Amino acid sequence: MKTQIITRYDSPHQFEPLLPSEALMGPLLEQASDLTRKQRLAVAHIQTEAHCEVELDAKRAVLGDEVARWLYSADALSWLHRELFGGLPADDLRLSDGSAMVSRDARPHPGCTDF
Repeated sequence: MKTQIITRYDSPHQFEPLLPSEALMGPLLEQASDLTRKQRLAVAHIQTEAHCEVELDAKRAVLGDEVARWLYSADALSWLHRELFGGLPADDLRLSDGSAMVSRDARPHPGCTDF
């Protein structure tokens, strides 16, 4: 039987040559940040869908078959926007062109009473 020597690499300076350079880390960190943002948006969509189902059940108890009319109303759209975007950080609401998503409540609609 041969004796095998096992080298322990447990000091940070031993790992430094294995790490990518700062030039390579930038795009990786940017991708990770964008993925995290997309995950927060996905979770917000899932939570909003769950809240919407509860709200629809409550509205259905009051409005009956007219609940569909409510769902497509300006009030419902504003409520959905608040549910979806209200808890997200401002950076998550940035679009690829640098502009920010703005809630329907914050946008003026001159002469428009519904959307």
